[in-house]
Amino acid sequence: MTHALFAKGPAIIAALHLPQPEEGRSLSWLEDYAIANSRVFAAAGMPWVKVQDQTRTDRPAASHTIATMAAFGPRHALAPQAEAHRARIGRTDIAILADVHDRTSVPLSGETQPVAAGWADKAGADGLVITGNSLDDTLARTEAVRAAGVRLLILVGGGVTTENFGTALDATQGVVVGSALMRGGADDLVRWDADACAGFMDVARAYPGMTERDFVDYRDGTPDVRWPGGAGLAVSIVVNIEEGAELSLGDGDESNESIYEAVERVDGLCDLCMESHFEYGPRAAWPRIRAALRSRRLAATLNACGRALERSPWIASEPFPDGQEVAAHRWRWERHVHMSEAQERSAIARTVAAISRTAGTQPMGRHTRSAISERTRDLLIEQGGFLYDSNAYTDDVPYVVETGAGPHVVLPYAFDTNDMRFFNRGGFVSGADFWSYCIDAFDRLHHEAAQASRMLSVGLHPRMIGRPARIGGLEAFLDHALSRGDVWFATRAQIATHWRAAVGLPAWEPRAIPPGFGA
Repeated sequence: MTHALFAKGPAIIAALHLPQPEEGRSLSWLEDYAIANSRVFAAAGMPWVKVQDQTRTDRPAASHTIATMAAFGPRHALAPQAEAHRARIGRTDIAILADVHDRTSVPLSGETQPVAAGWADKAGADGLVITGNSLDDTLARTEAVRAAGVRLLILVGGGVTTENFGTALDATQGVVVGSALMRGGADDLVRWDADACAGFMDVARAYPGMTERDFVDYRDGTPDVRWPGGAGLAVSIVVNIEEGAELSLGDGDESNESIYEAVERVDGLCDLCMESHFEYGPRAAWPRIRAALRSRRLAATLNACGRALERSPWIASEPFPDGQEVAAHRWRWERHVHMSEAQERSAIARTVAAISRTAGTQPMGRHTRSAISERTRDLLIEQGGFLYDSNAYTDDVPYVVETGAGPHVVLPYAFDTNDMRFFNRGGFVSGADFWSYCIDAFDRLHHEAAQASRMLSVGLHPRMIGRPARIGGLEAFLDHALSRGDVWFATRAQIATHWRAAVGLPAWEPRAIPPGFGA
């Protein structure tokens, strides 16, 4: 049985060992060591774990290795054994990895095999990390542990090289590479070789299953999920509230937004023209969109930037007859892909705070503008308050990914059934272009929904669809969709909640925000 950590294929990680400091010695040297090596890993694109060796003389196994995590690829995290430590780093256990090394007093052969399995169970572990002096030695230990019934097998070092890497992966579910990538250093601390790391990753990426990308997913069949009332198609109307969050020198930002009906950059001075284009959204366009939805008693998800709601708080507080959801877009209308971790944490925290103030409730979902960073989803999970995210465009139905806090629902978004195509030569000119395209998408998914559930996301922006010549396109699409049966209009939080229950996951509960998150 493949562990959830490896649901998308085998994994390769680098282990950065932090030995216990000598009594009275400053920790600064360990911090410098960790920072220097983590930069090597980052440059090579290699996920890595921080491993703390904890010697316990009161346990049968004298050498414990607890993976406390800095990262396990962009989406996975392991957490430590100790409750206090888990609380400190704000993660939830998936697995505890106990080191079975030459130094351990628990041999892995003959009559002691059950002892190894019992040890893993006692530690609350899903599996064991296995090491050896050579690849053959390590693989022999692997077979002994497998025979003891341990599910998760991770091989550490043990003579793994670029030449025998495939053999090691075939025998286990993951490899922590060791001596092949190291060079000696002062204080008996290992320094990692940047060229060797990069070369190893080149080999790893070529190995089948090493990529985190998923081109398969529901190829063997979409889960047998029907929406409430037996509907086959869920329709999600998403209104993106961005006006007032666009970059503007007048707001103290580093530059001006440059994309509207035309692309025009103004550098060094306030762009009053661009500011007025965005101001049209809350002033003239939002009332039209709200009326179109309210008159048809349709709930919507407001995907809101925090700074935008602080400028126009009434958008979040005006109720819809059938309810609305206020989800998080970001703080400013900008991408996260180039942000530092501290900047991204701050943006998430400020957005949640602004929505909580204006809407009276914390957001349960998030969609970040375009390109996210590799840590975005991990940070949303760590924050604890997000039922789902929509930072993907991969499917026409929701799906579940494994995270450090357990299963997490992803609701794919869409850029084609989206009024953004009125801008920047996107292909839409009139309102008829919008409704014609969206109706074609609706009709196709409605047809497919007779066999398997489907979801249609329709993206709106007040300053775009809310223009007099375009709003009729939204109204025409809504009327067409409402005229058909077997359809469920819902917020994205409602869709994610239903999907979790339908695929057998426990009800989602928010967790407390870790102290200092985003500070």
